[in-house]
Amino acid sequence: MFKIASYNILADACVPGCGLETDLDLSWENRKGLLEKRLRELDADVIGLQEVDAAHLESFLSPFCQKNGYHYYYCPRSVTEAARNHGVALLYRISRFKIVSDSTKAITNAKNVKIVRLVLKGTLTQLQFLVGHLQSRTDGSKSHIRTQQAHDIVALMRSTTLNRWLLLDANSDQLREGEELFKVFENAGYKNPISPPQSFTTKKCRTGSFDTSKDGIRERSIDYIMCHDENTFKPYSYIRHLAADLLPNVKEPSDHLPQQLLVSN
Repeated sequence: MFKIASYNILADACVPGCGLETDLDLSWENRKGLLEKRLRELDADVIGLQEVDAAHLESFLSPFCQKNGYHYYYCPRSVTEAARNHGVALLYRISRFKIVSDSTKAITNAKNVKIVRLVLKGTLTQLQFLVGHLQSRTDGSKSHIRTQQAHDIVALMRSTTLNRWLLLDANSDQLREGEELFKVFENAGYKNPISPPQSFTTKKCRTGSFDTSKDGIRERSIDYIMCHDENTFKPYSYIRHLAADLLPNVKEPSDHLPQQLLVSN
């Protein structure tokens, strides 16, 4: 068995103007240590990260990986210079996996995804992971762009018969606004094993970006781990993470909760 996680860690570059109402000091100097602690607590063998600041690769991500036995691959979220201040990364535990290949691919609207192919040590089994961060909802809520990006991702992964995993911040709620987008994935054989998704991610938030119930609890997610039907490695159980207070907070130092699965062959 091994553990997979996907986690949007809230780029420092995105904090100004994000409208989060929280008692947490959102300065990078304060959140850096909290994020390191949270990533160690996840204890995952493969981690897909979104909103990784490019400026913090050498001071944050590289030292974290060296101290905790990971190697990482990173790419900027966008191919345009104006939006290269943060990106996505794939971390893998070097005691469990060895690298076969990695690549950066462009999808619709000049966004990048990172594809990494790994071998589980002690087996001949290869797994291919794609880490992505789809079109922001603040960009005019362009759901048709996210849907096309889903088509692009499916096409990029179609060329392999390996165990395929998508680690995504889809910027779309599957049950309310992303039905068309998720049909693209489902028709291509990808399933979200965290089902129903709205019953697992509880996120307290007071920003205008999210619908909330009267008590401020948002029980839905825009973050996903998806596996292909043909995978020989299957989800064994979902590791549930809940927020006890407004996000971000000392326990959860991002405005997203991590998604995590235990996987078995």
